[in-house]
Amino acid sequence: SGIINRKSYSFVFYKILEKIKSGKTLDLLLLWHGIPLYLKEFIERRSELSNFEEEQSLIFLQRQSIKAPVWLRINKKLVPKEVSQRLIAEGYENKVEENSLLLDCNRSILNSTLYKDGLLEVQDLASQLVVKEINIVPGENIWDACAGAGGKTLQLSEATGNKGRVFATDIRD
Repeated sequence: SGIINRKSYSFVFYKILEKIKSGKTLDLLLLWHGIPLYLKEFIERRSELSNFEEEQSLIFLQRQSIKAPVWLRINKKLVPKEVSQRLIAEGYENKVEENSLLLDCNRSILNSTLYKDGLLEVQDLASQLVVKEINIVPGENIWDACAGAGGKTLQLSEATGNKGRVFATDIRD
């Protein structure tokens, strides 16, 4: 009939769990964590290259289904706490960390007035910190060799005081 009753669903669920716990099949683990099976060989290679023990591999798989944090870079002319308060007023919960904002809600930042006005940029914290560590002198020429979407390039340009030049290239160009 195509209908799975509660008892048969429970049976199937526990059979899958049993297979997963036995550690005999990576396919079930991938499916369990919502990872497409075509990524299996990449996952296996990652585990091999990282010298993961079984527990580390399981943790890695579990983390693949966790939503990545959304970090926002603030225009450097603005005060992070003030921007944070303005975002909260717009309904975007956030935390100030490292002069950046960690978005703490499920709403799209694309609808924020601050974002639309160009005062915020979605940018991973690691990318933001790399630029902060360079100690750029206004007027310098800088080459961004992994420009990607251009977030770091914009940050580099801002750091030169708009007096230097930033050359942006990427392997995908």
